Amino acid sequence: MATLDRHRWDALTQRMSLLCQPLAFENLNKCLSERHRHYHNSGHVADCLAQFDFASEQLVIENADEIEFSIWLHDAIYSPRKSNNEAKSANLAQQILRDGGAGQATIGNIQRLIMATKHEAVPLAFDEQLIVDIDLSILGRDATAYDAYESAIRREYAWVPHPMYAKKRTLVLEAFLERDRIYSTDIFFDQFEAAARDNLRRAIAAL
Repeated sequence: MATLDRHRWDALTQRMSLLCQPLAFENLNKCLSERHRHYHNSGHVADCLAQFDFASEQLVIENADEIEFSIWLHDAIYSPRKSNNEAKSANLAQQILRDGGAGQATIGNIQRLIMATKHEAVPLAFDEQLIVDIDLSILGRDATAYDAYESAIRREYAWVPHPMYAKKRTLVLEAFLERDRIYSTDIFFDQFEAAARDNLRRAIAAL
């Protein structure tokens, strides 16, 4: 599992003028290291940050720090048995930001971005599109990486009997295939769309 970059976190919170954040980092690291996490862990966050860096090299991003902070926190709270993980993660982000002295506009934007990663609707705002594309970038990786992702998700849902898991997982994957575009931004569409559709079809067939 990847180790979270403390220096990067400190640099981000300093740019955002947030106060007293060392404990927040330790608590986040502890959350992302929970034993039941096989995919939604620090490795996923580190990978998302790498994809954010890639996007930052290609695009001018107005609220880059808010998007990056949302990436750090978007899976802070995660239980495969719950459906309110994003809401709880958004609430944790709100607490950290308030304790650090952030304004309400910043808090509201970050909560909105975290909730976009619930993937219940196609995002419309650019910042939501970007964080969603980053979160979904795993779908378009090479077959080995994608298969490792599917295996990790299955381990997180090990308590679900296979017939039920196959049915529910198929519905999730088919919902992405039914979209006109899985990736809203052109840079992620160009890089990952075709491979993502191939991976999703292959995964559905395997279920």
